Amino acid sequence: MRGIAAMPIVLTLALPVVLPLTAAAADPDYWQASRITNGAIDESSSLAISTKYPGIAYTANDGSEGIIYAVEIATGRVVGRNLIDNFKVGDVEAMAVDRQNRIWVADLGAQRSSSSVRALYMFPEPPLGTHRIDANRYTVYYPGRPNYDVETFLLNPVTGHKFLVTKVNSGSAKLLALPAVLTKDHANVTSEVHVSDDLPQHISDGSFTPNGRWAVIRNNKKAFVLDPASEWAVDSTTVHLPDSSVLPNPESLSFDPDGMKFLVGTEGTPSPLWWVSFDQETGTVPSGGGL
Repeated sequence: MRGIAAMPIVLTLALPVVLPLTAAAADPDYWQASRITNGAIDESSSLAISTKYPGIAYTANDGSEGIIYAVEIATGRVVGRNLIDNFKVGDVEAMAVDRQNRIWVADLGAQRSSSSVRALYMFPEPPLGTHRIDANRYTVYYPGRPNYDVETFLLNPVTGHKFLVTKVNSGSAKLLALPAVLTKDHANVTSEVHVSDDLPQHISDGSFTPNGRWAVIRNNKKAFVLDPASEWAVDSTTVHLPDSSVLPNPESLSFDPDGMKFLVGTEGTPSPLWWVSFDQETGTVPSGGGL
């Protein structure tokens, strides 16, 4: 990693957030954090909250630019821009941050040729600001070479185990496990995980709770709680998310390290960020949650 002066970071002013007077704004279970208004972020397809810098989240545009932005959650202000030097053209759709303060970027989306290589990129959280990054790159191989669309990367912060959820328009999504130890020397082959319930369709992101007990995945309307201890059963708890009036093209989800809420976002400019209440101890939305 090295700092660079030739890639200026454009910082937006921290303006007060004005909450829209919608049903979503009045719901006690979710509330608006801010809006990302920087025009460089026009297709925010993923979110990962920092474990090193309180109040910071990372995001990337849907596609192949290979830039990871750091955003101040409370204001939506861009405070970091990290270009992955060894990024190869793909489709970034998900990311996560582990307990060792390492960012994992999942280049696994389907907006590519069927023959192009899927990969994970990993690098330590850099200081805020503008940097060029030489990341560890781990290629991912699906047996049989199906052209899966994967927009969800689940990283258990306790065990370090990593999973993928395919995005499907019909039938049941697949849950794929990555090897416990990844290697840069050859392709890391996924294996399908048995699940006791059909996984929902149109899943665009997800995240483990910080205690590793639950995984929460989302589509454009709801979030679903998965119980890894019970063959990844889909819990009866369904978490309703802010509606399309405030999140017109919903995409992303990432847990706050406190385990009491997660952050959701949307593509487009501006890009609103909303908090959603969730209790990682019970795997439910607290009664009267929100602020």
